[in-house]
Amino acid sequence: MRKQLLKLVSVIAVSVLVISCFAVVSASAATVQGTVIAYDVADVKLGSDFEVTFKFSGKKIQYIGSFVSYDVQYVELNESKCSAVGGTLALNTNSAGKVRFSIDGDGENTITLKLSFKSKKVGSTRIKIETNDFFGCIDADENEISFTGTGAPVRIIDKTATKSSNANLSNIKIPAGSLTPSFSPDITTYSITIPYSQTTFLITPICADSKANDRVEGSSNMKVGSNQRIIVVTAEDGTVKKYTLNITRLAADGSTPDPDGPDTENPQDEKVSVTADGKDKLLASEFPTEDPFYGYSSDTFTYNEKEFPAMKRGDTVLVYLTDIDGENGAFYRVLENNEFEAFAFIATATNFYEFLKADKIPEGYSEITLNINSFKVTAYQSADPTKKDFVLVYAKGPDGSDSFYTFDTVEQTMQRFDGVFGDVAVTAPEDDAVEGDNFLEKFMSLDTSSKVVCIVIVAILLLIITAIIVLIVKIARPADYDDETDYNDEEEEELKNGEELDEFDFVSISDRDEKDE
Repeated sequence: MRKQLLKLVSVIAVSVLVISCFAVVSASAATVQGTVIAYDVADVKLGSDFEVTFKFSGKKIQYIGSFVSYDVQYVELNESKCSAVGGTLALNTNSAGKVRFSIDGDGENTITLKLSFKSKKVGSTRIKIETNDFFGCIDADENEISFTGTGAPVRIIDKTATKSSNANLSNIKIPAGSLTPSFSPDITTYSITIPYSQTTFLITPICADSKANDRVEGSSNMKVGSNQRIIVVTAEDGTVKKYTLNITRLAADGSTPDPDGPDTENPQDEKVSVTADGKDKLLASEFPTEDPFYGYSSDTFTYNEKEFPAMKRGDTVLVYLTDIDGENGAFYRVLENNEFEAFAFIATATNFYEFLKADKIPEGYSEITLNINSFKVTAYQSADPTKKDFVLVYAKGPDGSDSFYTFDTVEQTMQRFDGVFGDVAVTAPEDDAVEGDNFLEKFMSLDTSSKVVCIVIVAILLLIITAIIVLIVKIARPADYDDETDYNDEEEEELKNGEELDEFDFVSISDRDEKDE
């Protein structure tokens, strides 16, 4: 009886296990997680046509249905120029600012939707797909596909607008002394005398045009005698104007130092020579700018046991090198073994980009040298002649990571490059990251409801298995002291059937016989 019961319990356990595993597999196959990538659009000209690309990745996509939303103030849809790669496209534009599309796929892993628009208004907008806009998306096995929504930013500019050439200053604020002559936007050279106690001289230039940029060259640390600071103003259209300030710091006794006499007030720094660009250069003991670049912090660089001012961001360390005469300075990046590389960059009001050279030339592009912000930069030009105003550059962006960027050679603007420029793929996203090779990846790809079903099934399965194990142990073990009555009954039955008695039983019978005698 006991053996039969054990067999029955084993059959039940195996059956429950098989049914539960089948339920888990069924639940995991109920929903397939997909992804959508929307490729950023480079700045587009007002009144021009442009294309927005959405890439869908999933397991054998059979059908996709969703909506794309856009702002009708900025763009309008060119329905006749829209297309899909990897399926048959159908559009329904009944709703203003929202187009319904459906794509009948061929069981491919990837489908690309290309929507054509025309720009109508200057400004920034976004063309997007929301997660809850998807409906009835399935794969070749009739499993529902759950896509993550996304959007593509678009900036529309008016390239015909005239840029300002105003590079004038409206005022120059100084911490001590006075300008000679008095300030005028048309006067570009001034003299200033400051007392011996004034060891630093910070300048605040004010541009006449808010779209112009300014920078101050020369050290803010004032030595006794002659000093010079130069304000460089760059207008919106690139026009440059310089204002020169010749500053004289008086000696400790209030006298004006003789520029031709021996300099007894300022100890001479030992010049340190290095090699950069195949030429001898000097490490400058002072920076030409007062504040670190955007994202950088002030630091020091030690060379031959002597410290020099530096700027640092992440693993990038910058120093300032001049020629042997102390002129024609520029920033250099410190490499391994204390080698130096010319530092090329472009700065905006809020971002800073360091130009680098990519490890290899992107497919479909050729390497060129471009003059950006007065630097010679390695760039990559598309073979498509319609993209001649846009090139790829490789740079360290504001977040400190290296990436390709689209550079507009006309507008001199930078925009993060997402992997596709026109129809040419530079860095192909992984298309097969949807279906995992193990249970955990498959479980994580489920939607919330399927995950809950799986967890409940597994919990019930564990409870049933635990109960079966307890039952098996209960049946299989010898009777313990808590079951003393049942144990004695069983022994009595064995005695009646003439079964072998143990040592305890023989003693008991012997004692009984002695009493009878």
